[in-house]
Amino acid sequence: MKKWTAYLPTLGLLLVAFIVAWQLLKFRQNQKDKLHEGLSATLIKEQKIYRLSLEQRALTALPSSLAQQQKLRELYLAGNCLANLPPYIYDFRDLVHLDLEGRPYEIRKTACGNQIEQLSEDLGQLAQLRYLNLNHNALQGLPQSMVQLDQLQQLLLRNNRLKALPDSLFLCQNLQEVDLSRNRLPIFPQQLMKLPQLQRLNLAQNEFGELSPFWPSSLRQLNLMGNAIYIYPLFLPPNLEELDLSLCSLQTIADSLALQPKLKQLNLAQNQLDQLPRHWSMPVLEKLYLAQNLLTDSALGAQNWPQKLKVLDLQNNKLALSAGLVLGQELEVLRLGHNQIEQWRAKPGPKLLLLDLSNNQIDSFSVDHLAQYPKLRRLYLDGNPISGECLDQLQKARPQLFIRRE
Repeated sequence: MKKWTAYLPTLGLLLVAFIVAWQLLKFRQNQKDKLHEGLSATLIKEQKIYRLSLEQRALTALPSSLAQQQKLRELYLAGNCLANLPPYIYDFRDLVHLDLEGRPYEIRKTACGNQIEQLSEDLGQLAQLRYLNLNHNALQGLPQSMVQLDQLQQLLLRNNRLKALPDSLFLCQNLQEVDLSRNRLPIFPQQLMKLPQLQRLNLAQNEFGELSPFWPSSLRQLNLMGNAIYIYPLFLPPNLEELDLSLCSLQTIADSLALQPKLKQLNLAQNQLDQLPRHWSMPVLEKLYLAQNLLTDSALGAQNWPQKLKVLDLQNNKLALSAGLVLGQELEVLRLGHNQIEQWRAKPGPKLLLLDLSNNQIDSFSVDHLAQYPKLRRLYLDGNPISGECLDQLQKARPQLFIRRE
């Protein structure tokens, strides 16, 4: 008898916790019911609504009263718990903007999120649609009727389960932005190359290896990150301004890289590059990312770096820079962490704002070095065998400079 009575306080606490949890669950359900009732009442009361935001309401279904709002032009449903759409959605013939994103960034950590697996063929009835956001859902395919959306300008399908696209998608001649990143496309979507106004294309983290030899001349931004491309593409859009080929298993870079006169940002990080072009014939290149490759001093050689370069990232390579490193006068950020540098001989230029030399083998950095960089604001020297006395001298010489020691 005494053994059972010893457990009574614990059982009582468990019972109280269960009752509290049950009441909380009922409260939340009541709140949802009230929300639906309130929405229905509002939608019935309002005769004409042109813009409606129902984002992050934990909705598992849309109120039937919404069907009365035939004049809707903008509908925001991101961050709910929708698995499908009611048929009346496709009757909103004036709809221009439809946001069905599953989990927007601000609620990404919550359990809720749209998980739409399928769209009706009636989607083609939304002939005025210009913006369609289905990021972070569970789509496995797209309706063929999507090709009827000839006014569509932005199509966002990031993080779904797509393995193919409608063959006639190129009929959406007004498309300017397409995001198909984090899907399961095994073959490069050639139909997108026939879009005459396409400016931004994101195909990152899919499963294709070969690229198209033909590109729309309108393309300005291209993201191919995380695909098994291996060989740098021989042909690229002539007016490209931003190119991401990071994490693509690239081993070489084709000479065609020198034929990108409008490129401003190039990301080649996390590849297997051990050589670089000798001449970067890109007069407006401002940002170059080469981190996590296999680059040694011989790869850099007598590099003719772009003169407009502002950001250069060479972290996690095998650089010793025994012969120094001469860079352009416009450089503002230089990252050389996790290399094999023993002595600092580089000359980055007077506009440098951030210098990262962390996790190398540097045992000294003099005040004279600082004098070369009058605008320097951040200096990372952690992970080097530099004495505390040396670091104190640097800090005393430049009190406003942030020096990361450890």
